[in-house]
Amino acid sequence: MDFDKAVSLYRQDIKPAISKVGEHAQEVSTAYKAIKKHCNIPPSIARFCFRLAEEEDTKRDVQLRALNGLLQKLGIGVIAADLVDQAQGSAGTSVIPSAQAKPRPNLVVVPAADAPVADGTETDLTDAANTVPNPIGTENPFEATPEELNKQAGRGKARKAKDDGAEPAYGSGAAAVKAMKDAGKTK
Repeated sequence: MDFDKAVSLYRQDIKPAISKVGEHAQEVSTAYKAIKKHCNIPPSIARFCFRLAEEEDTKRDVQLRALNGLLQKLGIGVIAADLVDQAQGSAGTSVIPSAQAKPRPNLVVVPAADAPVADGTETDLTDAANTVPNPIGTENPFEATPEELNKQAGRGKARKAKDDGAEPAYGSGAAAVKAMKDAGKTK
């Protein structure tokens, strides 16, 4: 264990970084206090909404569905109109407003350059798939032919036999096995 290096890394890297984190945390805290004081928005709600704004769409949708479902089960769904809302002509607002649904992108199948164009009369995707010729051929491309198998060397009996007279390297597993075999022969 290198204690000197650990203390050096703490003093040179970790401690200054912690100080910087503290400075940034102070700036963030000051901004949330301004949101509370000047905007009249609770900081916890602002943090939650800002975190939602940074999420990707699918994760945000899951969180909003969960929030909506829990609020409905708790009986919290519509904020009654207060005097300001009534003065503005509003009868109340829903807790989670509805927004326009974002259109999802449509996926399009791009046919191969030499594939016949589908006319839309196919009854099944299999019919359409069978119209494209197999570029590999009808034989199984993963099976070696007998000629290829005969050309392969280094398998089975063609492999070079080990020389039992050679000494294995000291400290290797082969040396340990040989020593146990030799010990068994002497008994």
